[in-house]
Amino acid sequence: MKQTVLMVLAGIACIVMIAVAGCTSSTGSAANVTSTATTEVTAAATTAAAAETTAQANVTAAAIAAAPNFAGDWNTTWKSGNDTPLVTAMTLVQDNATVAGTYMYDNVTGSVKGTVAGSVLSGSWKETAPETTYSGTLVLTLSTDGNSFTGKWASDSDAAGTINTTADYWNGVRV
Repeated sequence: MKQTVLMVLAGIACIVMIAVAGCTSSTGSAANVTSTATTEVTAAATTAAAAETTAQANVTAAAIAAAPNFAGDWNTTWKSGNDTPLVTAMTLVQDNATVAGTYMYDNVTGSVKGTVAGSVLSGSWKETAPETTYSGTLVLTLSTDGNSFTGKWASDSDAAGTINTTADYWNGVRV
């Protein structure tokens, strides 16, 4: 990209040089034309360097902004077996690749924690009701726009590897 910008600016500098000096002009000295050309090429190179620096800063900012981020408030829907899907609000906090969060419904308090790799959050969930505690694994995949996720969950009481074959889902939409 740097070469393309530099070539375009050099081309513009040449056009300006021709317009200023004239391609068939008999006035002016060769030294004046050379000085003008040098000034124009130097200006074009300076502009190209500034444009490249700005482009690199913008690419870096875009890359940082595009990094998968599960942090925020979510409206989630999850389903277990043949049960009716349950809707609950969840809040997640992300610190680099580590994610933790909480959710509540009825008289149940839940928490999630895990690690992000790419756009996938892998981790665990735990729910505490007045006389019972449940826990298990979860895998959530963030959409490319970062405004929703789809996922699966399994209970610790399920057979090993159930997370890979379960029809139980846990999906969310950013609030």
